[in-house]
Amino acid sequence: MASIFSNVIVLYVLACMSTLSSADPGWFRARNTTFLFSSRHKRPPFPPPSSRCLPQPPWRRLPPSPPPSQPRKPRTPPSRPRQPRTPPSRPRQPRTPPPRRLPPSPPPSRRPRTPPLPTPQNPRKIIVGGSKYWRLGFDYNDWILKNGPFYLNDILVFKYDRPNSSTPPHNVYLLPNMQSFNKCDFRRAKLVANLTQGSGNGFNFVLKQQKAYYFACGEGIGFHCNIGSMKFSITPQSRRLPSPLPPSRPPRIPPPRHVPPLFPPPPSKRPRIPPPRQVPPPSKRPRIPPPRQVPPPSPPPPSKRPRIPPPRPMPPPLSPPSLPPSPSPSPSPSPPPSPTPQIPRKIIVGGSERWRLGSDYNDWALKNGPFYLNDILVFKYDPSHSVYLLPNMQSLVDCDFGTAKMVANLTQGSGDGFEFVLNQQNPYYFACGEGNGFHCKLGSMKFSVTPIAQA
Repeated sequence: MASIFSNVIVLYVLACMSTLSSADPGWFRARNTTFLFSSRHKRPPFPPPSSRCLPQPPWRRLPPSPPPSQPRKPRTPPSRPRQPRTPPSRPRQPRTPPPRRLPPSPPPSRRPRTPPLPTPQNPRKIIVGGSKYWRLGFDYNDWILKNGPFYLNDILVFKYDRPNSSTPPHNVYLLPNMQSFNKCDFRRAKLVANLTQGSGNGFNFVLKQQKAYYFACGEGIGFHCNIGSMKFSITPQSRRLPSPLPPSRPPRIPPPRHVPPLFPPPPSKRPRIPPPRQVPPPSKRPRIPPPRQVPPPSPPPPSKRPRIPPPRPMPPPLSPPSLPPSPSPSPSPSPPPSPTPQIPRKIIVGGSERWRLGSDYNDWALKNGPFYLNDILVFKYDPSHSVYLLPNMQSLVDCDFGTAKMVANLTQGSGDGFEFVLNQQNPYYFACGEGNGFHCKLGSMKFSVTPIAQA
């Protein structure tokens, strides 16, 4: 029995060994392990390798060497998809741009300090004529219009050079009235600045009173005043503070406009009024006593009226004595009708002076105004003058004939003169264009007229 058991074990062992010998050795190398033996067991005593009774065990067999031409590829681990690393979420703050650097600004240029504008409360120092000073040939009436108004205590500064070989002498006279001013009459004039007082800082004249001042130069026996236009008049005004503005009224708010509702309200139930309560009539009326009869009063005794005498008859009025018949007055001749604004007038420009050098035509226009529509201006002059119509006031002040229109040539002013009809209600600007503007600038041959509608 024991021998049978031992033979079965031997056969089992041999069958296992033959199975292992026929198996693939690479399977053992790939896993680097053995099925039968481990490090904890001892190897069985096998016969030496020289013995050929039994086949070689699997651990004695060498694996077939790979061909030299094919190098062994290193084993690469299986690739796994790499997940991107997401940073923890933080609230993103808006990025503020850095402040923009501006280029350095250039240093401010020093500007000349302008003096404060004069006000009516501060007295002013005004140089007569501005940069032209007090000299021949300057239109001081136009300078007054541009630099006005003037106020009390303002100071007029007259500047002029001392007389020498190239500069004519000048002075300042104060004339008493407009008549002397127009005719340049210095018989009652007062000398306020002599020939030397205008040099240096000039002569100061304070406008102390609210009246008309008439200034003129008295040199040249009236030539500087008449021909050189060295005269002007001025009337200062009183200094008044600006009146405060009236209190503003609050805006009137109109009452709200009634807008009908979109949907009419439901009809309201009227309260029920109970019917009046019926009062039963009284069964018995109260008895009213009859009125008591009062006896009538006795009439008063008749009074005696005063006796009025009859009116006394008046004597008849005496008739006036008869007067002899007076002779009827003879009809006297009626005076001729005076010219009225309804009848067009013929007005000679300049009057007896006519259209010539040295006459103040602006003053003549003021004295002979107002002018009406359809009045006729008559220009009478020698063949050395002409008449131009300028477009505006600036051209008249500057004596600019660039856009002026000639209305009368050198010969049209002789005889009865040239007639110009004021047929439009707008300002007219007349001037003489001869001498390249000399007659207009220095000779004062210019004026303006504005006709008005007839009443």
